[in-house]
Amino acid sequence: MTAVARSVAAPSAERAPRSAGPDQLKALLLLSVVFGHAYMVPLGEDVTRFLLYSVHMPLFLFLSGYLLRAESLRRRSFASLMGHYWWRMLLAWLAVSVLWRLVEQPDRGWAWGSLLTDLVLEPVFHLWYIPVLMLAIVIAWVAVRSPWPGMVLGQVAVGAYVGTLVASAMFEDLPFDERFTLFFCYFAFGVMVRNGWARVLPPWWALGAVVAGLAMRLAVFSGMSALNQPSRLVLALGALSLVPVVLRWLERPLPVIGPSLVRIGVFSLWVYLLHPFLVFGSLAPDALDPRNPWTSLAVSVAVLAAAALLTWAWERLMALVGRRAPRSAPARADYAR
Repeated sequence: MTAVARSVAAPSAERAPRSAGPDQLKALLLLSVVFGHAYMVPLGEDVTRFLLYSVHMPLFLFLSGYLLRAESLRRRSFASLMGHYWWRMLLAWLAVSVLWRLVEQPDRGWAWGSLLTDLVLEPVFHLWYIPVLMLAIVIAWVAVRSPWPGMVLGQVAVGAYVGTLVASAMFEDLPFDERFTLFFCYFAFGVMVRNGWARVLPPWWALGAVVAGLAMRLAVFSGMSALNQPSRLVLALGALSLVPVVLRWLERPLPVIGPSLVRIGVFSLWVYLLHPFLVFGSLAPDALDPRNPWTSLAVSVAVLAAAALLTWAWERLMALVGRRAPRSAPARADYAR
C-alpha cells in the first residue's frame, strides 16, 4: 500500500511552472533603474527623477522580501545561507565592485580602510543594493527562528527606521550608508506579506495612497521638507501594496516583449551590476546627453534590448552545451550505483 501510494503521488510532487510575474516585474523595474542612472540630473532640479527615486528601489526591496519564504530560511544553517548567497549574488557583486574600482575609481587605492568603507559601509554608486539586501536577508534568517517572526521583523524595521532618523538628527554624518537601516522596512514588509504576517492595502486604498504620496512628494519637491519622510512612507505603502496585484497580471509573459522581459528578470543581477558602465561610466557613449530625458530613455531601452539579446544568446549556448553533454557523460543512473 505504501509503495503504491508513493508511486501514484510522485507525479503531483513535480514543480509547478515558474511564474513569469517576478521576472517581468524585475525587468520593468530595471528599466527605471537604468533610466535613473542615464538621466543624471540633480534630484532637486527635475521632478521626474525626484519621483522615480522616491519609490523604485523600495519596490525592488519589497519584491526581494516577497519572494522569500520563511520555511526556506529555517531549513538553512547560517553557513548554508551565506554559501547560497555567495554563489547567487555576493561573488558577482564583489567582482563588479573590484572592476568598478579599477575602471572608474583608479585613484582610490587599495588600502584596507578605504576598501571596507567603499565596499561595505558606504558602497559607491549602485553597488549599495547587494550589501543592503544581504544584511536584510540575514536579519530575516534570525527573525524566523523566533516564536513571533513577524513581530520581530516589524519591530526591527520600525526601530531601524526611527533610530536612523534620530541618529541623523543628532550626528552630522553616520559612518554607514543610511539605506542599510532606512530601507530595511521595505524588505521586511515584503517578507511579512509573503508569509502571512502582514497584509497589503486593498487595491483601491493602495491607489489612493499612491496618489496621496505623489501629491506629498510634489509638495516636498516644492520646498515642504517637513513632509519628506511621511511622503516616502505613504507613497511606498501604496506602491508596495500593488505589487501582488501586478504579479498576478504578469503571471504569463506579455505579448511580444514578455519572453525578453523574463530573460532580463532571470539575469537581473548582472544587468543591474553592469549597466552603469554603459550609461554612466567609462564605456558610456560620448553622444549621451545625461540632461535629456528622451535620449536617456532611448539609451535605457537600448541597454535592456542588448541585455535581452545577450541573455538569449547565452541561453541558446547553454542549451547547445546541454544537448551535447550526454554524448560524452555517463548516464545519470551510473551516478546512483
